[in-house]
Amino acid sequence: MNIGKAVLFHLLPGLITIVIVVLLAPLLQQHGWHTGLSFLAALVFITIPLHVYLLLREGRRIHGFYTLRGVNLYHQPMPAWQYFLFFMALVAWAFGLLFLLAPVKEFLLEQVFYWLPAYLKGSDQVASLSYRAMLLFLVLQILVDGLLIPVVEEYYFKGYLLARMTSLGIVAPLLSAALFAFAHFWQPYNYPLIFLIQLPLTYLVWYKKNLYLGVYLHVFGNLFGALLSLIGFLSAS
Repeated sequence: MNIGKAVLFHLLPGLITIVIVVLLAPLLQQHGWHTGLSFLAALVFITIPLHVYLLLREGRRIHGFYTLRGVNLYHQPMPAWQYFLFFMALVAWAFGLLFLLAPVKEFLLEQVFYWLPAYLKGSDQVASLSYRAMLLFLVLQILVDGLLIPVVEEYYFKGYLLARMTSLGIVAPLLSAALFAFAHFWQPYNYPLIFLIQLPLTYLVWYKKNLYLGVYLHVFGNLFGALLSLIGFLSAS
């Protein structure tokens, strides 16, 4: 896969997602719903189907019919102790980055991306939302952002795209992690955090030829945050 195609396939789904969010979020806000539902709707109805279609299209290129078989090239086995060791090390790395980069995020939010609408800065009018509206968003966030999207993204970005960027050699994981971060157009203030969390994980998946470590960590990270939000909301209600 050449660099131009790799860049396009990394960024296109995210670009479509942000367009839908910008169009839909103000309408949801007007009707008293959490604007984050615009993001979840974009994922479920557009972005995830696009990811899956491109994966199936690659399967058709390989086998002559639509299938996911053979699309993921990173399926080498790995000892259980390595899963545990890498998982714990990368979780510690991620939590450390969350703490260390908090001032960077605040600076980017206040000084660089101050012009972003409130629903893209995480400052939605949560206090004015009904109990039902908040609960609906938080439950759907667990299902979609906590469980579904991490699996699809790992298969798409690493098992499919990264595995075919072989011409770039050792630079491929670096470019993959950077493009994955940039594809999150709806949170540019988190680019440093996303990139630095993804960088060692992407190199490990690439080096070990094992996608599943990436899936486990991605699900854990997204699900942990979503569950904390739900627990915090229920405790305060």
